[in-house]
Formats: sequence, structure tokens, C-alpha cells
Amino acid sequence: MKSTTPIIRPLKADDVPLVLSDLKSTTLRGFVAEIGGEIVGVMGVYHGREAPVAFSQLSDKLRKHPKTIVHAIRLFRQLLEQHYTCVYAAASKDEASTFRTLARAGFSPYTKSTDQHRGLWVWQIPSP
Repeated sequence: MKSTTPIIRPLKADDVPLVLSDLKSTTLRGFVAEIGGEIVGVMGVYHGREAPVAFSQLSDKLRKHPKTIVHAIRLFRQLLEQHYTCVYAAASKDEASTFRTLARAGFSPYTKSTDQHRGLWVWQIPSP
């Protein structure tokens, strides 16, 4: 019988085609959540042409485990603090919890927003 408890583990190269097919040739860092060997969520950073960009995908199966999501967000913040000084994220219009999740991860709305940058969020390493 497969486990119904989610586990979080580092994102591996073998995972990329399964969860982010359009980012195959990009450098990635992040985490996946699995339930019974099935990937049910992913959160990380890919290296875009101009700047690092945060991404995430959560399935309905994972949404039933809010404590796991909060734990993944904590791990994601640690990843940001250890490896980056500035990361961007685009808020999804299709995801109801996008703004709350971005805020929990330490992102804030990009203050230089223009029509071109509407919905853009930024995480910056905290100043000492």
C-alpha cells in the first residue's frame, strides 16, 4: 500500500521532464513533494535569461496537506537565502492563494510596476 503522507525532497534532474517540460534546458534548484511516489507539487527557482525566477505547481492532492505546504515554503525561503540576492516571480491569475504563498515566502509586489510588470513580485535578501 502506498503512503498517503507527503514527503519533500530536493528536485532532481530526472524530475524536470515530469513536472516542468518547458524548462528542460534550464538550471533549476528546488523541491518536490511526493505522495506514494507520485510528484504532487514542485517549488523552486529557474535561471532565466536576465534573472532568477521562482516557480511552483501544487496539485489538489497536495492542497489537502497545508502543513506540508508551509514546510515547503520554509525550505524554499532557506534556499533563497542561501543561494540568491534577488529572485522574481509572476503571480498566477488562476491560483487563488498565489499572493498569500508569495508573501509567506518573503516576496513583495514589484514596486516599479508598469503595465509590462503588472503581477510581478520580487524577493531580495534582507538588508543587515
